[in-house]
Amino acid sequence: MVDILAAGNVYDERIHNNGSSERRVGGSPANFAMAARSLDLDAALVGRVGKDERARFIGGFLEDHGLSFHPVYDDTRTELAVHRVYPNGGSTIRKRLRHEKGANQNLSHHDLDSAVSALQPALVYLSGVDKNRMRADWKGLKTTLKRVDHKMIDLNRQPANPAETAGFFKYVSPEFDFLFFSDSEIKFWHDIHVKHNGAQELTVYPSDPLMKEHKDTLCYATTMLAAGPRNVVVHMEDRGLLCVSANDHRRHVTYALPHKIKNVNPVGAGDASNVGFAYGLLHGADTVESLRMANALGALHAAGKEPRSMAELERFMKHDRRPVIQDSMRVLTR
Repeated sequence: MVDILAAGNVYDERIHNNGSSERRVGGSPANFAMAARSLDLDAALVGRVGKDERARFIGGFLEDHGLSFHPVYDDTRTELAVHRVYPNGGSTIRKRLRHEKGANQNLSHHDLDSAVSALQPALVYLSGVDKNRMRADWKGLKTTLKRVDHKMIDLNRQPANPAETAGFFKYVSPEFDFLFFSDSEIKFWHDIHVKHNGAQELTVYPSDPLMKEHKDTLCYATTMLAAGPRNVVVHMEDRGLLCVSANDHRRHVTYALPHKIKNVNPVGAGDASNVGFAYGLLHGADTVESLRMANALGALHAAGKEPRSMAELERFMKHDRRPVIQDSMRVLTR
């Protein structure tokens, strides 16, 4: 048995940053699993790779980071991505220079089902399901997910085919404890859900003055929450992190103000942040404490100061304790 099984895109990634170059394993599931391992969670990764040198590099890299890798070999080449990270004012941004699609596109819910049977994870973390063969059988994916206690999914990229998301929202999204979005992508997913799936647009009325500054994002998150998940999390980069939940027929928002850090490398920071919620699910933490952990993890990774243990993370949280705001919202149909 393992604590976490992460599944989805895994690829050979090259990062050029301020004159230096780094070769690592990329993809949201890999970033998530490596961050989870640093908090002493037992994490495994499943993904499709080719029978090539890139796949051998991925296996060795993950083994060096204490992760159990369960590759599904494919006749297609292992995916490659090349990024450049460069300064942008007081922060940094990432630009993709090259992307060779590959074996990831053939990952199916059968691959995930086999890994779940073999590893019996307490939690499954998915990313990229809208771009691989999992989208060919949403009902099959639902059956697999029902075998796992806790489920989370990152929807931080625009779907390959918006019309195919109807099955996801109908069959799969209610299975998840958390849906994760970036602030830049949640409007896109919201609009797809309304246009293609007939979802009702909602208007929210938060009571806290600070929450009113994020009213549009809260509207989008609340509409996504109506698709069935228990929580919707939005990463707002330098504006903080918020979580919208349903409880007692009301909508609640928990918001963490951002840590004041220098963003030197954004690669994987959002994925690392999501680990805070996974840790909370596995250890029975409440939303506030999970949000604090997630906020701190994202900040430390963006600052290039990834914690090497839970004790190190707790020291940072104690030293730089950011305010967390809780609010309830009135919701009306437009």
